[in-house]
Parts: sequence; C-alpha cells; structure tokens
Amino acid sequence: SSGGFLSVSAFFTLSGFLITTLLILEREASGRISFGRFWSRRFRRLLPALLLTLIGVSVLAPIVGDDAALGSLRAELLSAAGYVINWHSIFTKSDYAATFATAQSPLKHLWSVSIEEQWYLLLPVLVAAVLGLARRSRLMLGVAFGVLAVASVALSWVLGDGHYSNRVYLGTDTRFAEMALGGLLATVTAGRFAPRVATAR
Repeated sequence: SSGGFLSVSAFFTLSGFLITTLLILEREASGRISFGRFWSRRFRRLLPALLLTLIGVSVLAPIVGDDAALGSLRAELLSAAGYVINWHSIFTKSDYAATFATAQSPLKHLWSVSIEEQWYLLLPVLVAAVLGLARRSRLMLGVAFGVLAVASVALSWVLGDGHYSNRVYLGTDTRFAEMALGGLLATVTAGRFAPRVATAR
C-alpha cells in the first residue's frame, strides 16, 4: 500500500537523521569517529533479533512452507544473514510487490534491514572523511548529502522511468536519497536545537 511505502521512506529518513547526528556530535566532541565502536553497536542492536528470526524461519519453513519457497530458502537465509537480501531479490527477479499477492518467503521483508546495514557501512566513512578534510566541514557535509540524494533520485528515474520497479524499490543506491535527506537535516540541527544525544548511542 502507499501508506506502507511512505512509512518505510520515513523510517529511512529518520534513521539517516539520527545516526548522522550521533556521528557529527562524536566527531565534534572527540575529534574523531570510532568506526569499530559505531559498527559494533549497530550490529549488536540488529543481529540478535535477525538471528532469532532466521532460526525460526529455518525451523518452521519445512513444516508450513510450500516446495517453491523451500527451494530458495537456503540462499535467502544466507543473503539475509549477510544483509544483502535486497540484492538477492533483485538479481533473482523476485518481485517484492508479489509478496502481497502470492505465497512468498517471510525473509523478503528483511530487505529494509539490509539497506540499513549497508548504509551504516558507508555513513561513518563519509562523515569522517568530509568533516576531517573539508573547510567549513558541516556545510560541505550537507553538500555531500545533497549530491548523494540528487544522484539517488536521478538513478531511480533512469532505472524506473518514474514508475515502480523491483530494482528501484529494493536497490540500495536508489534508496540512499531518503537517508541522505535525513543526513542533510542533521548537518543543520545537530547539537544546536536540542540537548546532545550521546547517551542514545
């Protein structure tokens, strides 16, 4: 539904805003960003629930799943565990929209978690590089997010011609726009209009 599409976009934008805010505040407070600490915290928050889900699906699918779903289960489990199930769905031409019309693997819904984790790999490197190298670094970081958002939207139009397609909806590169917009907002507001949120990390 359109409401579901909007909620995912809002989630991506909010995530981009919150995580970028934390990274900016860390860089300005300590002079550096700890990649290891950032990545370990992100994985620790998501990995236990993901593993529990994968174990549950691997146990229940042979009992309640059909033969078609079981045939692709192993590849889906591996791609979900590696946070790349969105690309698995794209390359296997497994249309996400069909999930709501036919019996499909429950793991397909993990595409958004995969994009989040891929974003988390890129984001701290981008923020650290721009804030560490550029003069007027917040401004330049905002420019970088703006360019990323525009490029992502442009790619979506090129690949989908302005319409829904599985490639556009599930692609990491075509969903970066929403998270980049959140990051752009964070460059303007981080630490300026609200108490520091370092404890939320």
